[in-house]
Amino acid sequence: MSPVLAPGFATADLIVGLTLVEIKNYLDPAPYLQCWLDQALGYVLLDRWNALHVTHVAIYCAAQASILVEPIEQILLVATAGAPSTISQLRAAFHEAMHADLEHAAMWRQRKLFPMPREAVTPPPTP
Repeated sequence: MSPVLAPGFATADLIVGLTLVEIKNYLDPAPYLQCWLDQALGYVLLDRWNALHVTHVAIYCAAQASILVEPIEQILLVATAGAPSTISQLRAAFHEAMHADLEHAAMWRQRKLFPMPREAVTPPPTP
């Protein structure tokens, strides 16, 4: 089962131990690597209370049968240009920045799970 980080919004491919793994299948993965690392980092930051205890991110390139594994601290150091923020601070800031989008996704997920009854949409015919 894929870990759901934000219902209706973000689901990671796999968690193995303390590593979040994204599986990609591209013949030439190089142009996409930064985007994939950003995606994985977003998933880590969506785990607001560190429930998954992820310490590393991995990108598995299926076509090449190769894997890139990096510690989150190293990715954050590069992604934040060395700004001294803790992962907890970054998670809180990310959640605040994404709050409206997360709420919107949750609303649509609820609507999909519990659709409005047809009779509530179409008024009954008048006699």
